[in-house]
This record gives sequence, C-alpha cells and structure tokens, in this order.
Amino acid sequence: MKSEYFLLIVLCAILTSGPKIITMTFLKDKKIKKEIKDFLDIIPYTSLAILITRGLLTMDKVIMVPAIISIIVCFLVSYFRESLAQTIIAGVGTMYILIILLGI
Repeated sequence: MKSEYFLLIVLCAILTSGPKIITMTFLKDKKIKKEIKDFLDIIPYTSLAILITRGLLTMDKVIMVPAIISIIVCFLVSYFRESLAQTIIAGVGTMYILIILLGI
C-alpha cells in the first residue's frame, strides 16, 4: 500500500470531523440559537461531500473501485446509524481494507 493514500485517508477523516468536534467542544455548555446549531450540524457533511467529490474527480483509476465501495459503505452507515464518527470510521476502514486486499 502506498503511504500517501493512507495519509490522505486519515487527513480527510480529520478534516471532515474536525469542525464539528472543535465547535461542539467549545459550545457544549453554552446556549445557542437553533439556526446556528443547525448550520453547525451541516458543516461536516458539506466538508465530506466536497472531499469526496474532489477526490473522485482527481483520483487514479486504480483506486476508483475501493473509493466507490467506501462511499457506499459510508452512505449505508450514515443512513442506518446516524453517527458521524461511525460513518467516518467505517469509510476510512473500508478504504484501508480494500486497498490492502487489492495491493494498491
């Protein structure tokens, strides 16, 4: 496995979950308006969509199949579990396992 792919996957996971974790850590005990809370809930999902779209458009053809399978796994986990952390872990884990199995 190429180490730059693993690093890219880890960085995408951090960039996707980072804004929500940081924001909720600082605002946990504070009262905020519903509109602001709704907006903050959207940030990680939009970040993930941007990262996925850019990644798909610029990736090598070699890792296209593992990436698409990982996206499908992310969709299913997020739909049934509704947990951002579980979605990210499932997506990164799926991509990692598929890359190892395919020897990319």
